[in-house]
Amino acid sequence: MIDNNFAYACSLLTGGLLGHPVLEEPNKNLLLLWLEGDREAHLSSVRRLGLSPNRISRYNARHMLRSLVEICKMAGYKGLVVSIDDMEILVSKDNAEDIHYTRMKREDSYESIRELIDEIDTLRNIMFVFSFDRKLIDDDINGLKSYQALWMRIQNEVESTHFNRFTDIVDLDLLIEEVYTPEILMEMSSRLAKVLNRLDTEAVPIDLDTAQSLHAKSQYGKISLPRQVNLSTLHEGVENQWIMKHKE
Repeated sequence: MIDNNFAYACSLLTGGLLGHPVLEEPNKNLLLLWLEGDREAHLSSVRRLGLSPNRISRYNARHMLRSLVEICKMAGYKGLVVSIDDMEILVSKDNAEDIHYTRMKREDSYESIRELIDEIDTLRNIMFVFSFDRKLIDDDINGLKSYQALWMRIQNEVESTHFNRFTDIVDLDLLIEEVYTPEILMEMSSRLAKVLNRLDTEAVPIDLDTAQSLHAKSQYGKISLPRQVNLSTLHEGVENQWIMKHKE
């Protein structure tokens, strides 16, 4: 399950850490650049280290990823989680964005995800989490629905009004409406305050008005409610501490 060149590169790097064989710093950096798929790693230089490498590309990257997972397992880990955020950039038309995707580049990205899904039988002990704004689904022309080969594999065949954490596409908007109620936010804040106060950090649980305000601001999953609860709990504590100080 491990690519021969990947295995040999890892052996050289491990040997360098152990001092046998001694791996000079330029050669170590060269191997790391090659493993990262960096174009600065010239294959002729890599070959002088005993490898028979190919340029790492989208066509052989999955095998390299599979090799990395196997190395992680050998190191004692249960597997590997790959998290990719801000996927809505694929359909973004904002001129402020540094990266703009043409139709061909966008479809290449969709095809890469489709290939990962179809490799499910050989990509073991690995989990991919893609995060994106709703417009990646709502945009019929450029979004996920525009690439049928991918959409057919990930669409939820049974739609529900209740939050379902086991579907391929998890709707966090439903999570906010169904799970993160103002009462739950108050309970989260109270538990956090108890922990922080034991650590001598001033914290005050949020009240119902604050919880309702946070809940109202978190529409469409764009604002992390747990993070806002944490910040508000700390802010209330700092503010309360400031008031007490000035009363004295």
